[in-house]
Amino acid sequence: MLTMPDALSRVPAPQLYLVGEDLDSCSLRLRIGCVHKVDCLPFFVLLRFASAAEASTVARRIAGSDSPPSPTHSGPIVIHAGSLAKLTIFVSDKITVEIRVRCLQSGGLDKVIQVRDEQTGRLYRARVLGQAELRAE
Repeated sequence: MLTMPDALSRVPAPQLYLVGEDLDSCSLRLRIGCVHKVDCLPFFVLLRFASAAEASTVARRIAGSDSPPSPTHSGPIVIHAGSLAKLTIFVSDKITVEIRVRCLQSGGLDKVIQVRDEQTGRLYRARVLGQAELRAE
């Protein structure tokens, strides 16, 4: 006879994705969801830290900036972690929306990196178009 923990251990765990967003200097809100949408519904988790330094460390880990650069990286890095850049969020015939962001990761042309709007703390995934030029994904 299987107990509930035994039965659950035989069920494969869903693949999860994680998106972090700074709420204030000591809080992060994480959006967690399953890669395969039929496995689960997305949900939010609020994390509060004792210090802004702890929150910043976790935010960098979520963004992947604490991990070493990939050895398979092709081409030169054109934008570096910590630098400011222009992120184009929306383009139409009559309007273009751009914001200044801080890069949380380094990247080469056409690579996707994580960036932060320093005014709102919002995190974006951005494609590198050139020196200090990004497009929101």
